[in-house]
Order: sequence, then structure tokens, then C-alpha cells
Amino acid sequence: MIAIYTRQSLEKKDSISMETQAEFCRREAGEGEIKLYADRGFSGKNTDRPAFLALMNDLDRLPITKVIVYRLDRISRSLLDFADFIAKLEEKHISFVSATEKFDTASPMGRAMLYIIAVFAQLERETIAQRVRDNYYARLSSGAIGGGPAPFGFRLCRIQKDGRAITVYAPQKEELALVEQLFFRYALPQTSLADLRHFLQEELGAKAPPFSNARLSSLLRSPVYVKADSAIYAYYAKQGVQLLQPPDAFDGLHGCLLAGKQTSSPALSIAHQEGLIPSALFLACQQKLEQNRTTRRSGRGQYSFLTGLIRCDHCGHSVSVRHSHCAQGNVAYFVCSGRYLHHCCPVRQTHRVSEVEAVVEDALQKRIDTIPLPPPQALWERETEKGQLEEKINGLLSALESAPPAVAAAIHPRLDALLKQKAALETKETILLPPPKFALLSLEEKHMVAACLLQQVTLAPQTITLHWKDIKKAP
Repeated sequence: MIAIYTRQSLEKKDSISMETQAEFCRREAGEGEIKLYADRGFSGKNTDRPAFLALMNDLDRLPITKVIVYRLDRISRSLLDFADFIAKLEEKHISFVSATEKFDTASPMGRAMLYIIAVFAQLERETIAQRVRDNYYARLSSGAIGGGPAPFGFRLCRIQKDGRAITVYAPQKEELALVEQLFFRYALPQTSLADLRHFLQEELGAKAPPFSNARLSSLLRSPVYVKADSAIYAYYAKQGVQLLQPPDAFDGLHGCLLAGKQTSSPALSIAHQEGLIPSALFLACQQKLEQNRTTRRSGRGQYSFLTGLIRCDHCGHSVSVRHSHCAQGNVAYFVCSGRYLHHCCPVRQTHRVSEVEAVVEDALQKRIDTIPLPPPQALWERETEKGQLEEKINGLLSALESAPPAVAAAIHPRLDALLKQKAALETKETILLPPPKFALLSLEEKHMVAACLLQQVTLAPQTITLHWKDIKKAP
């Protein structure tokens, strides 16, 4: 039995049809039983094709003596796949014939020519792939997009540049205003991706785009929104991204296009559209996203969102969580560590964790409802100023460690002034309004919100006292 295999990836004017391929192969086969295997619409980059897999299966169960193809690349353009195929034929003592390239593996010369042609077929495929990549990167370098849908805040638009039409992103003002709010809000320390989702729902209601945490993370990571300057160039260079333009092209005005981010060799280019987000704000969000991805939760707040915030009203020691088995099952209680660990507190008291948390949750929700929402830009600017002050303070503290007395005497006044400036800034502490339903937050999010609003919670045998922080309105 003789097997004839044909393949055609696309219907083109200059391509050889599968019927023509089969006719050539039948002439080569001559007399005898023939079985035809045909794959229409499949590329030769791999062998995952139904008819080809059927042929490989039939090699084991049918008395096939020869396989004929119109041309070598009908089997595969991968040298490795082709070598595996030939090894299978040799194992079964089946010869292989190319109808147009005129060789037969029944002879040594035919086998040698087979592998030579296979090498050039793979070279042709890799050359074409390289040409496609080079053309793709050339389009990116001109500011044209590489393909795919437009990101949130943009639409696709065709323009003329250097005498040819290219596709670029056209800004949508209303959506980009929302994107700007998302960046400013997320840069604040106490804001999570869940907070952004709640913000969108509160602001837009039913019109809110269906953003998941993953999609919000992808939006915040996208350089299409950033005003690309030298800091952005340095950031992506450090990430190992291929930069398609020199540093002076990063002018602080235009956004970026990032291609191949799911591959091992992503590339970045300056885009046609102008950027929206300052580089400092964009990089602050990248740092926070990276920290959230790499930081694992410790045991803090494992049993209650009040862990670290709650103390005994009598002795001032921290209150810890212990469990007890009762008729209701395994119940968590708050107990005073001053009494049970240090044996210094005479007051006996136990409070169910669920009951204390219910009281605090209700009070926190009422407190949240009274706090006005300050502008996120002002909050981010204040956090940036605080970070700069802390950096200067840490620098002076490091200098003090090795400074001679005369230099230390000069450093101390400057350090005191910075500490006073930081303290004054912290007295005006503001917070970003958390989601409206405190009870729906995760344990970690509840702890973050409680730490923003509460100095501490104290427990007495009959009372629960909440000590609030002084939250000022943003200027």
C-alpha cells in the first residue's frame, strides 16, 4: 500500500492546491493501492494535524510500503519533526519519496539529499519568521501599534505618516480621566486592587467596566499611559526589555508600546499618542504591584483584624486570641496577655472575638461614612513628600553613625528640622475612603482600614473602648 500525504495552509492564487499535489503524487506512485491523507488549513510549523496523525497511526497497523509527498515541506518545516518522521519510516522499513524534488530514501544518496533539503526548509522558515519580526518591530518604532484591541481609554485610529497609513491609539478623554484616578488612588499605601473595584462601582454603578483584579493589575502595569522619560527608559532597561529607540526619544511627553510581554524577549517603543501618567506615579504603582506579588502574608492578623490594635484597659498589655471548645464548637476569645503570660494583671476578663469585632465593625462603618473623600492627587503628593522626608532622614542617620563630632553637631539641627517637618505632616494625616461596606473586606483589608482610623481598642470586663486617630480633611 502507498500513502500519499498532502497539506495546504492557506488558499492563495500562487499556491499549489491539494488536488494538484495529489495528482503529482499519483503519477509517482504508479500502479498499486493508494490511500490519501489530506490536511487543509494547517501550517507546517508542527505536526499537530489530524490527517498527519492518522498517517502516523496507520504506519503501525497498515501494510504501507511507501509514503509520497508533493514536496518535502508538506511534512514539516521543522528539522526535528522531520527527522522524527524519517526515523519512524526507517524503523518500519518504509521508503519516502518527494514527487517534485526527485529523491527516494531507498538509496543512500536519496537519504543524504533528504536531510540537506530539510535543513534548507527550516532555514527558509526561520528567515521568514525573522523578517516578520523585523517588520513588526519597525512598525512599533514608527509609533504604530503591533495589533490587537485598543487598551481602556483609547480607540484604534488610522493616520498617515511618512506617506503610508498606520494604526495608532486615539485617546478617549472620559475613560482616561478614570484611568488617571485609578493610578493616583492605587499609589496610596492603604489602597488595594479591591478598593479600585469598589471605587469604580461607586462612581459608575451599572456603567462600570467589568474590571477584575487581574485586569486592573494589567492596566496599572501598561506603559501605554505613562509619560515616558529617562526614568522609564532606565526602569525597562533594568527589566531586560529590548528598547527600540535611544534614550533621547523618551521625551517625557509620549506613552509607550510594549510588545511581546508574554515572551522571553519583550520590546518597548515610544508610541504616537501622548502619555497621561507622570513617570514617578507610574513607577510608584509598579513598585507596589511588585511588592504585592512577592510579599507573602505573615501570621499578623491571622485570627482577627484587630491583632496588634487591641489591649487590656487595666494593665495596657496586648490582648491575644485563644480558642476554647464549648457547646457552640471551637470559639475564639480575646484574653489579656498581662494576666495569662506575665501574671501581672489582676482583672479576669474574656471576650468573644466575634462579639468584639462586631462592635468595632459597626463603629468603623459609621466613622467611615462621616469622612469626606479627599482628592487622590493630593494624597499621593503627600505620600510622596513623606517618602522624600523619610529618605533624607535615613540618609542623615546613616551619616551620623560615622561622622566626627564637628560634623555630627552640624547634622543634628538639620535632622531635628526634618523630624519636625515629618511630624507636622503626619498630624494632617488623611486617608482614602475605603469601600462602603466594611464587612465585605478581606481580613487583611479590614486590618489596614482599622489601622488607619484607630489608635487602639481597649477591653475592660464590661466595656469596649475605641480610641480614634485625628483624621483631618485634605487641604
